[in-house]
Amino acid sequence: MFPFFVLRIIEDVGFAGAMRYTALFIGILLAGACVLVKSRLSHKKWNKDLKWFDFRLLTDKAFGLYTLGAFLVMYVHDETALLYSLF
Repeated sequence: MFPFFVLRIIEDVGFAGAMRYTALFIGILLAGACVLVKSRLSHKKWNKDLKWFDFRLLTDKAFGLYTLGAFLVMYVHDETALLYSLF
């Protein structure tokens, strides 16, 4: 249904207008989903003493290497590509 909607709107208002209408359509659907969603878990009180991130997770070798590799690929690679594109 969605591809037919986009193709039909592109014919009527052009590509830029179709993207605007598509964003509006998705936004309305997301707003409706936010209104209709219901939590299945009970609410807990916030524990101020709880650590935000537990670095003991990185002691697992496989998970630690995966996390380091993901950081290097997603952050360092993008920053160096941006740096090289400036020159």
